[in-house]
Parts: sequence; structure tokens; C-alpha cells
Amino acid sequence: MLSLNARISKRLDQLASEIDGKIVLLGVDSGKYFAFDDISTDIWNRLDSQPLLLDLCSALANDYDADLKTIQADVCKVLTMLAENHLIEIHE
Repeated sequence: MLSLNARISKRLDQLASEIDGKIVLLGVDSGKYFAFDDISTDIWNRLDSQPLLLDLCSALANDYDADLKTIQADVCKVLTMLAENHLIEIHE
């Protein structure tokens, strides 16, 4: 699991577009497209402020009235996938 004190930021060289309220990304390094659902789009948009993982998860848990541990596990999965595809940077 990622450190809750990690700061998350978008890579600035990614191509992102919003279509029907959802984000579609083109991974510049891989040439792959990524289509986000509503929650992944919300997570992506919140990365504009380069939040700490703990703060991101706390805000999502509050906004979705969900269990913090569940949110942390789910967000870590999304962020790990994004990092593996070079779409974000994680600063431990």
C-alpha cells in the first residue's frame, strides 16, 4: 500500500479530455487510452491540488459517506494503476 503521507500529482505531459463528464486520458509514453468512471474522474480532478494521499482519501470518504479504510484501499488501487502507466507521480 502507498504511504498515506505521499503527495500525488498528475504528470503534466498527459493528454486528458472530459467527455460527457468523464475523463479520457492518452498515456503519452504508452499510447494507451484510459477511460475513467465517475469516481475515477473525481479522483483525477482532485489531483489538481497535488494532495497528500491521506487528505485525498479523507475528503472522498467524507463526500461519499464511506468507510475510510475502504476508500484508502480502493484509491490506492486506482493510483497504483495510474502510476504504473506513468500518468501520475507519487512523491513518498
